[in-house]
Amino acid sequence: MSEFAAPPPSNDRRALRGAERLSVAALVAVLVGALAAAAWVTPDARGHGTHEQLGLAPCKFRSLTGHACPSCGMTTAWARMVRGDVVGATLANAAGAALAVAAIVAVPWLLVAVIRGRWPWRRPRLEPILYVGTLWLALIALDWVRRLVQTG
Repeated sequence: MSEFAAPPPSNDRRALRGAERLSVAALVAVLVGALAAAAWVTPDARGHGTHEQLGLAPCKFRSLTGHACPSCGMTTAWARMVRGDVVGATLANAAGAALAVAAIVAVPWLLVAVIRGRWPWRRPRLEPILYVGTLWLALIALDWVRRLVQTG
């Protein structure tokens, strides 16, 4: 019997069971899809607009105000990050670059968890995830201000 098919011991606190395992597998699929899309598109030289290659509309906020929205440049940041262009990704959108790094790091860890049916090292806790999420939202705001100041 393969390790993937073997159920984890019932007293294992790191065990992934049923819907939880399927949810983590779905998250892996979403992250891999996002990283694949980032690898497929060509980063726009303007630092934003790369998402238009995916058939998405131009940013309405930018077209109405002439200024970047908080998420402007995120797809460009991912496209640059998967190519190893850390500086270009950070300049396009620092929060997007950080999220791309998190996805790149998370995919192997989550995949191991799905395959083994248990979390490597330890089960993730909600509190640190909320702290990191809050810091990421703060980074979005700070980076947006930086980009607004740069464009005048």
